[in-house]
Amino acid sequence: MTAIRGPSLEDVLNAFAVEDDSGGQTLARYLQKYPQYAEVLVDLSREIHRTVLDDRGDLSSEDQARIQAA
Repeated sequence: MTAIRGPSLEDVLNAFAVEDDSGGQTLARYLQKYPQYAEVLVDLSREIHRTVLDDRGDLSSEDQARIQAA
């Protein structure tokens, strides 16, 4: 008798990452379908929705004055 295996963790994470809408409903669907991967799916969801600050912008003149004063 051969055991039927589901998709690998990598396959599930890749599929979730390319979903058009990776919001709460999609996450819930994946968690229900793949409970064995719940922890890493939640971590990936958090990472996808994390706000990244863009600190490559120019400093304001006020910030530059503070640096000079220090």
